This record gives sequence, C-alpha cells and structure tokens, in this order.
Amino acid sequence: HYAGEVEYDSASFLEKNKDELPKESTDFLMSSSNPILPILGRMLSEMSCDTPPKQQQQQRNKSSSLSRGTVGSQFTSQLRQLRERIELTSPHYVRCLKPNDELVPDKFDHFSISNQLRCAGVLEAVRVSRVGYPQRYVHSMFIQRYRVLSKQQLLRQTKWRGEKDVCHSLVNDLASMIME
Repeated sequence: HYAGEVEYDSASFLEKNKDELPKESTDFLMSSSNPILPILGRMLSEMSCDTPPKQQQQQRNKSSSLSRGTVGSQFTSQLRQLRERIELTSPHYVRCLKPNDELVPDKFDHFSISNQLRCAGVLEAVRVSRVGYPQRYVHSMFIQRYRVLSKQQLLRQTKWRGEKDVCHSLVNDLASMIME
C-alpha cells in the first residue's frame, strides 16, 4: 500500500521490544568464580526485576526462558519462513497507483504518481536495473542459459571443471567473441 507520509507513536516502544536475557545466563554469571561476573549477574537480575508485575507473572508461567523467543529471534524466524515461501513461488506484482487525490477520472497528478512510485521502491528498482544488476544467476543457471553462445569445447568442460570456473571461461569466451 502507498502510505505517503506516516506519523508513528513511539510510546512504550522499548518496553514492547525489549529482548530479555535468559534466566539461565544470569544464573551462570552468578555462579562464576571470577569476582566480577557474579556482580554483573546480580545487576542484570535486578534489571529484569524492574519489569511490571503483569510481565513478571507471564514470565513465571513459562518454564524456561529458553522456551520463549525474543522479539529479534521471532522476527528472524518469521523472515526465514517468508523467504522460504517466496522461493517456492514465482511471484508477480501489480502496482496500483492512485492517479489523483480527488478521485476524478482522466486527471493525473504527476507529483502524486511519482511519489507513490518512489515510496513503493519502484523507481529505485528501475535505477538498479538500468545499472545492469537486475538479478543474479546461480552458476548452473548461467551455464544452462548462455552455454549455447560459446564454443563447443566449453560444453565438455562442465563435466570435469567446477561450475564457477566454467562460468569464468564462458564469460571470457563470449567477451573475446564480442571483441573480434
């Protein structure tokens, strides 16, 4: 969705996104024979006691701090799952642009449209594509796609050389053909 300018409320942001140190870690620090580590463990333990009573009750209800994930670990896990799901599909996107704020037909507000494209990242994607880096192929896909343009002997090299070396040879071979 095109959001344009958005105001955010950061009230209690830190409390909602606080990653807790597992209780096992503070216990481990407090059991150390090094004199500074138990002091550090007590300080960290006291800091976790400063949480509101409702949060303390929720924390006690869970058997181990290792069983609950931090905000960061939950985000990482969800992002990994999303990437895996996207890799299994061939997504296509349709960008819907709002031509004007008045919703009047046949009126195009160029500033509004370019702002929507900028906020959606489309202009940046076009800029990157123009530079020549729209996508990257894995070596096997690169060989599969461009080997027909190379000399016949390169086709046989894949069997006894690594894919990276074959790609390097393929690029050099194609460059020399272009330069001739």
